[in-house]
Amino acid sequence: MHVLAFSTVPRIAPDVGAEEVFTRPQEIGQLIGDSLNDLAEAGLTVTGPSVTQVHPLARHISRSAAIYRFERDSGYTARRLAEFAPWAQAHNLVFRVGNGPFRNQDGENLAAPGNEVKVPVHADAYRRRVRNLRSLRQAGLELDEGIPVIPAEAEVRLRDPAEAAYRIGALSVVAVTAAHLLDGTFPPADDVIAELRLVGPALTPLERGFLDDVGRARRQLFDAAGRPRIPSPLRRRAALLGRSRHAVEALCWALRLDDLPPARTRAWDFEPEVWRSGASAAAGARVLERGTAALLAQSPGLRGATPLLEAFDLAHILHHGLSAEEGEGELPEIAEQWTRAMAWLFAPARTWGEADRLL
Repeated sequence: MHVLAFSTVPRIAPDVGAEEVFTRPQEIGQLIGDSLNDLAEAGLTVTGPSVTQVHPLARHISRSAAIYRFERDSGYTARRLAEFAPWAQAHNLVFRVGNGPFRNQDGENLAAPGNEVKVPVHADAYRRRVRNLRSLRQAGLELDEGIPVIPAEAEVRLRDPAEAAYRIGALSVVAVTAAHLLDGTFPPADDVIAELRLVGPALTPLERGFLDDVGRARRQLFDAAGRPRIPSPLRRRAALLGRSRHAVEALCWALRLDDLPPARTRAWDFEPEVWRSGASAAAGARVLERGTAALLAQSPGLRGATPLLEAFDLAHILHHGLSAEEGEGELPEIAEQWTRAMAWLFAPARTWGEADRLL
């Protein structure tokens, strides 16, 4: 009988007696997909618009970075999973015996009603979350403490800094264009077109469609006298995509292109008024002024995983755990965009907007 151990830690555990260890994207993707299909057939929510709506077991399986296969005798039962205890916590394991249910190292069925709280979380990630929640409570915030926990440092890989620089350029084009539309004008065409030649591949389909529609509207209104009249549907999309300026700020900080006060990046230094100030309004314009090519040449690389994860955890808590009464000013928008940017950095195999539904 085979026993599968799903680990969210990419580093391979040595000398554990596995018959095979699956790490290649194609192999692991197939096993994850089959497992999620089984969970969905069992009635669990395996995907959704927000990570808070996905069952913890499905989140764990989706984030698996290594899957170990062991062979055991035909009489093997879940009670014997305790044999994996010496390394189960460090590698954050979930098990499947044969085609049975997914279990923790204690043999408990993690898909059973009420057992979602028993899906393992990496100990380092749990300790960080407890500490940061305590700090934010002391700052006077009322929070939902049951929201998902972001990964530990041992569970993550960082995206290529060059990819982040291109994404900053693409987001800046979108954010600056949106700001011009909301002000009733069009951005300088030459500046935007020149930058798009370099960063076009880093745009999402939604962003590309928005910019294409802006170009069409500009051409239609080119000969009109006076101030252009921006179509209402385009203004609404500009209002939504204009939030990208906060993601630009997050990625510029992550790439060490800009510095920010600790109140923005660490829970124990959190100050609500600093977050509510919306200090990132000019981030995209500064990027376009410098140019993406200059960013690629100037960036010293990403900050370390530890400060990035601290910033991610703070934004994640504020985005998912803040009560409606606490969310004043631009704080909710900033937290949402920082969460999206940080999740993308820590999920190099995922697309923009997909990563934050996983982490």
